[in-house]
Formats: sequence, structure tokens, C-alpha cells
Amino acid sequence: CGQCRALARDCFPMILLFYHIFGDLAIGGIKEFNKKIRGAKGRISSQFGMLGGMPDAFRNCGLFGAGFLEMRAWRCGMRYRAVIFDLDGTLLNTLRDLHAAVNVALKGQGFGEKTLDEVRSYVGNGVRVLFERALPEEAPERREACVAAFKEYYSSHINVYTRPYPGILALLERLQKAGVKTGVCSNKFDAAVRLLCEAHFGALLDGCIGEGANMPKKPAPDGCLRLME
Repeated sequence: CGQCRALARDCFPMILLFYHIFGDLAIGGIKEFNKKIRGAKGRISSQFGMLGGMPDAFRNCGLFGAGFLEMRAWRCGMRYRAVIFDLDGTLLNTLRDLHAAVNVALKGQGFGEKTLDEVRSYVGNGVRVLFERALPEEAPERREACVAAFKEYYSSHINVYTRPYPGILALLERLQKAGVKTGVCSNKFDAAVRLLCEAHFGALLDGCIGEGANMPKKPAPDGCLRLME
């Protein structure tokens, strides 16, 4: 297709960014993607919730299989050299652990608990944005306290229920055997990204990076560019 030919011409090596739940979304489409699925308050619709909310039609259609990459490569007349994935809701189902940590933080500040679907709609842009969405509009000053409590609890309960989605390990193994480099670029804080990637994927990933003091969140390209180095 014309889009594939343009990407093949302009991007070398080709980096296909699996952004949120859409594996077929290239870097140039991020703004359009956000515009379509986010409401007036910037919250991801529960229909498109990135953690555990991936519609079965996407999960079962081969979107995350190596065959999908081979098909796109065939259409472009080229071979992919690297793939950069998002982490939460793409490689790992982390929602239950995030949900527990959010509620611990909120309860500690005297706020009510959130449902699993509510937390699903808050995630995707880092922990501070998560609590901007979770807290009442009249309580923005409580955000940093919630962020600190969240990180403290989550750091010691980060991998209780978290698991790779079905087929992900086989996909990474196949990509590795094919000589395709793989990495993770996430808006989760960097220490958590590294811990989870090591625990679940080990040597199947060539690199991973998360948000930090010197690493802005996506859609800033810094994380992807660092991985490409």
C-alpha cells in the first residue's frame, strides 16, 4: 500500500511501534489514534482500555503474531529489523496489580476505591496523569501524595497477578530466531519497566526503557531513539 511504501522509503531501519492496543499503528498515527479514542478529558474509553481491555477481535486476529510482521514486510518488499512494543496492555496484562495499587493510594488519602474498568480508563500516560484522572477535580493538591503511595505499594506488589498475554512469549522467540531486534518503550516508570521485562522476558528482549527524570513520556520520541542506539 502507499503508506507502507512511504514508511519503507523514509524509515531505515524500520521501527514498527506497537502503541497501546493497535499493533498496526505506525509512529505517525499516534495523534490521530489519541484523537479518536480519547474523550474530552483525555481518558481512554473503556471500549479501548489498554490493560486487559483489548477486544478479542484484535487479540485473536494474528495482530501480535510474527505472521503479521511477515505479511507487512512482504507488502513493503522489505524486512523488519526491529520492533518496539509498549508494555502494559500489549505484552503484559498488568491491570489487576495496577488496580490494587491505585486503590491503596486513594484509600490512604481518604478517597473511595475505583473499579477495574475505571482504572483501565485512567492508564496509558504515566502515574501522575493516572491520578489526575482518578482524583476529584477539587483535590489536585493530593496528587503527589497519591503518586508516592502508589509507587511505594506497587514496587513491592508489582508482579502478583501480572502475566504475558497468550502467544507473546512465542512471538518474541520467533522474532529473536528471525534476527529481529525487540525492545519495550513504556510510559510506566523506568524501574518498574526493567523489573517486569526481566522477570517475564529476560533475554528475549534486546532493551527496555520507561519514564524517568531524563526520559519524557511518549509520544515524545526520546525513548524509541534511545533504544535504537
